[in-house]
Amino acid sequence: MPSCRIIANCESLSKVILPLRSRCLQVRVPAPKENEISEILRKIATRENFELPVSLAMSIAKQSRRNMRRAIMMLQTIKVKNQSLSGNTLVPKPDFEGFIGEIANDVTSD
Repeated sequence: MPSCRIIANCESLSKVILPLRSRCLQVRVPAPKENEISEILRKIATRENFELPVSLAMSIAKQSRRNMRRAIMMLQTIKVKNQSLSGNTLVPKPDFEGFIGEIANDVTSD
């Protein structure tokens, strides 16, 4: 129908069936740059009424590997664990990465 629009979001086009792909307009959106992520994290901190040092925002942006959702989750984790934030606050890895590392070590040791 001419008045119907559907927006779909996917990370990999290889899993979208060809008939659907041929009928869609594909728009690639690159991952945000580290400085853009840092700015967004600082805006979030301002709206949530806490101070986020620039160095900590950049550290989160680097460790998030340009993944905005991951960066926001890391910021949330840091804020829950620490009442006051400074430039040298430790940025923890997500739990699943630690578990994967332990599994990998167990497999290689066996």
